[in-house]
Amino acid sequence: MNLKYKIKYFKTKYLKSILLFVVMVYANIDSLAQRLNYYSCIMDRIDITEMEKLRTFDKKGIIKSNKRYHPLSIAQFGVMAYYNFKESKDSIFYHKCVNQFNYFKDSNLIDFVFDGKGIGLPYNFNFWDLKAPWYSGMTQGYGISYLLRYYDLTHDEQALPIISKIAYVLLQRQEDGGTISTTKEGYTWIEEYPNSKKSPQVLNGYINGLIGLKEYIDFFPKDTIAKRILNETYLGLTNSLHFFDTNTWSHYNRAKKSLQNKYLRYQIYEMKHLYELFNDEIFDNQMRIWSVMSHKKYINEKSKVYKFPNHNISVPVKLIDSNKLGIPIFQKTKVLALDSMPSSTSLTKKQLRKIKRKQKNSHLFHFVNDSFSKVDFIEVLNNQINKETSISAYIINDKNKIEQIGINYQFRKKSLLVSFDEVDLSHLVLSLSFVESKKSSVNKTSFNFYNTGLIKPPFFAHHKTKNYHLKKDTNYNISLDANFTDKFKIFYKSAKSAGELGKSKWQARHTIDEEFSPDVNGVFQFMVVFDYTSPLSTISNIKVNAINNSK
Repeated sequence: MNLKYKIKYFKTKYLKSILLFVVMVYANIDSLAQRLNYYSCIMDRIDITEMEKLRTFDKKGIIKSNKRYHPLSIAQFGVMAYYNFKESKDSIFYHKCVNQFNYFKDSNLIDFVFDGKGIGLPYNFNFWDLKAPWYSGMTQGYGISYLLRYYDLTHDEQALPIISKIAYVLLQRQEDGGTISTTKEGYTWIEEYPNSKKSPQVLNGYINGLIGLKEYIDFFPKDTIAKRILNETYLGLTNSLHFFDTNTWSHYNRAKKSLQNKYLRYQIYEMKHLYELFNDEIFDNQMRIWSVMSHKKYINEKSKVYKFPNHNISVPVKLIDSNKLGIPIFQKTKVLALDSMPSSTSLTKKQLRKIKRKQKNSHLFHFVNDSFSKVDFIEVLNNQINKETSISAYIINDKNKIEQIGINYQFRKKSLLVSFDEVDLSHLVLSLSFVESKKSSVNKTSFNFYNTGLIKPPFFAHHKTKNYHLKKDTNYNISLDANFTDKFKIFYKSAKSAGELGKSKWQARHTIDEEFSPDVNGVFQFMVVFDYTSPLSTISNIKVNAINNSK
């Protein structure tokens, strides 16, 4: 083989090898991109359009805060633009997401540190006891999260070494110019404000740093140092959550700075995000506890940047019927302004006979409403309603035919609550069968119509029990009935006396199942936090009974 052909051969061979390597690497990265978790803790809270009204943009489309480059805002805006594009397919959001990359590739705006091994996203202004420039673990983590989504959108290979270099700074000790510290208990921590004595070990910033580190490991699993620090920081978080709580609220940092309402809500959404990311019940537990704390603690700001500022994430239950505890429907649903009552049906005789054959001894109600209002919930009121009352629901479909629909229902005192998928009220037919079927009784039936989709329902409902005096090493059975809810958690707290109990804290690790054996004598209180899935979601009062273990 002559020299000319040798050169051509080796060029071809190695070019193919390089191309194959690149394809394999980036195909792997691309497949991992599909596993990016929804960045819920910001998307569920912040309205991107309202955020834009408070900011300016430079000529390259990079968002600015108070005429300065704020790397956290840039990364957050990029993440939000990414999801808004994914959801709407509006190219405007695509360009807004892509434009933020101009910041991360501009050597005049970012800092190359650690002999070029790292990239710091600088704050070029003094803040508290920090002197410019300084780098935040929260921002480094958010930067990673943004750039991974930017890469998912564009497949721009320029982003990959930048991601690695941002992670490098995140992983260095704060004493050396990075963001990693150690708590007094010996746990590894990602600092939002490295080396700050005024605001050490901020919780919400730590979590965003952790999310970014987790996503980095998913993309670059061979980085063993990053993987070790991820494990250490994860352990640090799960073992440190209780340090941030009081008996009624949460701290911003380990210096016990008081937490604003908006930040507690942010921490709640972060716990939701972490639970989705790691599937660890401790995050779900903490989310529920903070949700209870946040009841009626609204965000009182003029800015509309926060979504649902007056939303109650958890609502206390009330006794609504004998032993049922739930959220009173009139407080949590919007009543439709309907004047029409059950009237003579417009159905044909053939359609009537069809339903009558299915529902013998039943009474049909057809609701005439010219506005075609949507409903998904009805309260049926009649003194004759009891557990022997039967109910079915039908709609008149587009082909003017009768179609039975699925319903969930629950009996209450002299009423029946019926839940179903949203329908036009004017297309709905209810079939009711009473034990007492006199016409006078049927005519006394009244209805309240609701559309629960018109309001943002709470995530949870909660109930705190009376105090119980329990004995050490005694087994107790803790029981309750739950209806129309996907999940519930029972928390407990204790003290030597009732007076001291009020100062005790609900803790994410203090949950119980059906059996409970106290390790101390004292006064105990239980709290149930259950998923609010519909107005039918209820629980019973908790029953606490000592188990007789004698044979």
